Amino acid sequence: MVSNIKCSPQGNLIASCSKDRTIRLWDSETGTCLRILSGHGETISSVALPSQGNQICSGSYDNTVRLWNVTTGTCQHVLTGHASWVRSVAFSPQGDQVASASWDHDSVRFWNVWTGEQCGSLVSDTIGIIGVVYSPDGNLIATRCIYGSVKLWNVGTKACTKTLVGHGSRVQDVVFSPRGDHLASASNDCTVRLWSVQEGDCRWILIGHVHAVLSVCYSYKGDLLASASSDRTVRLWDVASG
Repeated sequence: MVSNIKCSPQGNLIASCSKDRTIRLWDSETGTCLRILSGHGETISSVALPSQGNQICSGSYDNTVRLWNVTTGTCQHVLTGHASWVRSVAFSPQGDQVASASWDHDSVRFWNVWTGEQCGSLVSDTIGIIGVVYSPDGNLIATRCIYGSVKLWNVGTKACTKTLVGHGSRVQDVVFSPRGDHLASASNDCTVRLWSVQEGDCRWILIGHVHAVLSVCYSYKGDLLASASSDRTVRLWDVASG
């Protein structure tokens, strides 16, 4: 089973990870598999590609994070410290830092991509962190959990600035708008919610899917939002009107 897919910002490279403990790099134009990366000891749950640079990051149920060279396929760093599954990884917009989310005390750890050293951490009072994503300016991260809440954190101070409550079930995906002023969240409660980052309030509840919403993505301009569901549909939403 393929557990996660990411596309490079340039659109030429796709990375996929799987329960078979490998990462595959694909040419997006030809569909050719360019390289297979092996080294994790358990299911790979998440992959991330930076906005620039030649690295790829992966998180695994073997409790580690790995940084790889895209060109050579070699593992540059094995980042250890988590005591439980790593559920999500994300590059900072500047590409110099990686955040990893784990169920070990519901923590997020920050890593220097050049040295592989841990450069910070935060612990949430919300049980079951399963995802982390950076804001476009890199000043905030958003974490999502199995019980329906989303938290916003200041990357510099590691303090929680907002808790977004409203979903009735697991939050499957969270993404910032291109300008970083809004946040979209997808949930098993069959809804998508649009939140104000500054105020922390829910601006729109997007209803239409009949099963869990698994993923959301903004258009380049941020005026449209796409949502994908286990009801086998993809829906496009007008962000301004909901």
